[in-house]
Amino acid sequence: MVHYVVESTLQKRGFLSRVRDGETANFQMQAEADSDSVERLVEVIQGDAWSGGTSKPEDMLDLYLVTCNERKCTCLPITEADIESIRKCFADLSKQWESVAVGSTLIIEF
Repeated sequence: MVHYVVESTLQKRGFLSRVRDGETANFQMQAEADSDSVERLVEVIQGDAWSGGTSKPEDMLDLYLVTCNERKCTCLPITEADIESIRKCFADLSKQWESVAVGSTLIIEF
């Protein structure tokens, strides 16, 4: 879900976009600058969500910078407003998901 939220909110090519476009989903995908940068942001958003979703956006941007630098990939030009938009989309989608009955489906547009 986090991959979808980040990619759709920022309109950037990441893991899900690559799979949608025909690449095989695996842990050894070919490096791709934007996609790698999206993946680093997904990690930051996931970490924040797992720890309660209360990190300050500026702290998340700092962590994103550290993560990108450590993995030697370029940071996307994102802002605190982007982080807030991602969080809102995540919250909205989570609410929809929680409403889905067991055995039912949630269909999202990509």
